[in-house]
Amino acid sequence: KEYEDSLFLLVRTLKELDRHQEAVQILEKALIREEGRTPDLYILLAGIYQFIGQQEQGRKAFLRALAEYPEEEQVLYEYGLFLDYIGEQDPALEIMERIIAMNSEHAGALNYVGYTWADKKENLSKAMQYISRAAKLKPDNGYIRDSLGWLYYQQGEYEKAREALELA
Repeated sequence: KEYEDSLFLLVRTLKELDRHQEAVQILEKALIREEGRTPDLYILLAGIYQFIGQQEQGRKAFLRALAEYPEEEQVLYEYGLFLDYIGEQDPALEIMERIIAMNSEHAGALNYVGYTWADKKENLSKAMQYISRAAKLKPDNGYIRDSLGWLYYQQGEYEKAREALELA
């Protein structure tokens, strides 16, 4: 645990110092070692690549993680968010739906799918089920409250939308 914590601290420090390639090298070196390798290291590496605009390298980092940890919810979730960030919303949606199939109580995935449907004005009743469930799981999450507000707005329920957005 201390090794991983110190590695994260070192990588974050290098990122803050704009020494991104050093951070990448340290993570790549750490990932070669089987001992101490975790899904979080892959996620951190992909995040560094994303931050420096190397999206294809970020994708490769996630695919490596998924090859090693195919059912790891956090890797799947972060990969879905990454795909959304690079404009690949349909594959991101598929991943989030896969997470929900694995864990129907994953608030982040429920929120993502519900918001995506609300934004497209599709499956609005199911979007309400998903976002409402996410809100019950994480009642203080502003992103989820924002999604609920957007869904109410899309349904023309403006007073409910205002209330949800104020809570967000």
